[in-house]
Amino acid sequence: VLSEVRLDGFQTRIAINRDRTLNFSDLLAKFAPAVAPKTPAPAAAKPAEPGRPLRVVRIAISDSKLEFRDESTAAPFATTVSGITLSVAELRSAGRLPTTFEFAAVTEAGESFRSKGSFVPEGLRVSGEAGVEGLVLPKYAPYYQRHLNGQLAAGKVGARVRFEAGLGGEKTKAAVSEGSVRLEGLRLLEVNRSEPTIELGRLEVAGVAAEVFPLKARVGSVTLEKGRFQVRREKDGGINL
Repeated sequence: VLSEVRLDGFQTRIAINRDRTLNFSDLLAKFAPAVAPKTPAPAAAKPAEPGRPLRVVRIAISDSKLEFRDESTAAPFATTVSGITLSVAELRSAGRLPTTFEFAAVTEAGESFRSKGSFVPEGLRVSGEAGVEGLVLPKYAPYYQRHLNGQLAAGKVGARVRFEAGLGGEKTKAAVSEGSVRLEGLRLLEVNRSEPTIELGRLEVAGVAAEVFPLKARVGSVTLEKGRFQVRREKDGGINL
């Protein structure tokens, strides 16, 4: 049993190089286990007795920062996630008692991430809620620009959802509820044009719920405010969208 693990002011940098290797790939290679030569499978032995379960009363990470850079995309992407806090109470490797967790972080662009919930080792059951606010869409252009016929000049996304999942025969479950997605201030420009092809003041999808076992989903409402679409047929018969 460990009473407490605390980490304050931790900082780290993660980078993906142009060749898709990581800035710590050399460490992974150094500490990776050696591949043993194949040998005939031994005769079945008596299963080993399970070890004593691990228990950590509290894990606390506070005021930490992650710097991330990806140069494997057409245009480099970089972001800094700071104010990272993580609190975990009563972490156990086995049993039916719940482990509670809470996470929060914010980026240099003011995007915020939050999640809290609980986890039960028996049946791998997890439940809770998660949300993101102020996700700046143009910032992530290096990942989607090649799939887009235009330029996303502005737009922010916020989303919230409750989740629940677990394994174990008839109790297997994967579901989300009370979900919502909000898109604000979207402006999509055509290539080499300054006038937006699509403008959305606000688009909100609320009351989202879905289950995997059995597969079903529903949406409570869709709200659109101040939407404007400029559709034009080109000389070759194509549509500008």
